[in-house]
Amino acid sequence: MVTELVLQIASAPGIQLRVVNRLKQLGLTCTQRTLKKTPFVDTRYLELEFDGPEVPRQRIVDQLRGVHGILSIDKLVQKGKVPVEVAEEPKKPDHPRDIAPEAGDADIRDRMLIFSLLSRYPNIGGRLHEILSTIPEEDRLTRSRQLGYSFGMHLFKQQKLSSPLVDLSDALTRLISPAISPMADLHLHGNVIAITSSKVNVRPKKPKEEACQFLLGAFHGLLNAAMPGKHRIEKLSCTADGAENCKFEFFSE
Repeated sequence: MVTELVLQIASAPGIQLRVVNRLKQLGLTCTQRTLKKTPFVDTRYLELEFDGPEVPRQRIVDQLRGVHGILSIDKLVQKGKVPVEVAEEPKKPDHPRDIAPEAGDADIRDRMLIFSLLSRYPNIGGRLHEILSTIPEEDRLTRSRQLGYSFGMHLFKQQKLSSPLVDLSDALTRLISPAISPMADLHLHGNVIAITSSKVNVRPKKPKEEACQFLLGAFHGLLNAAMPGKHRIEKLSCTADGAENCKFEFFSE
């Protein structure tokens, strides 16, 4: 049976081979493969045709779940059967908020958004601005903090700590400062961090609270990855409110 599949993918190295190999494990052999442009940032359509035994739709979806680089499975058709739409075909947006990053499987979507931010570290401001422009304004602060948290958790994996962290003070000195400093002007005074400027904010003269919330989430993500449940953070000030800097105080629990 011939299976036609359309995926929306990020620009991740080796993703086509990973998809083909995953489906090969189900006995499906790729007979045709085409890449097409999308109206979205950093994404492409991967159109595939496979031949092989009849495989349940859900099994194909499960086999592809978690493949690094897949943003969404947009179409899955087994010829000779009624077409099954896994998700609506994306339409060219009239407004940036309709862009794909907030569509598709939530876990896969967020993993790819974080991957796209990490690939630009420390100059993440432009990409973060693109992502947030697709999100309704009333949800942006919450989503900024959520994305920042996941970003911090993944950023922790890139830090090369020579030994385990002893306490919060040690974490601020050996983890938070080295991880955040490349993308922000960070000043550490005891348990207080002041950010005077950052690459997270794409408009330095018009600071947005979204950038501050992203950093707050990143702090939490880094610390929870290193010392789960052993800290609390309070935001003391924000440049978006006219303050001289964004200031955060850290507490041990």
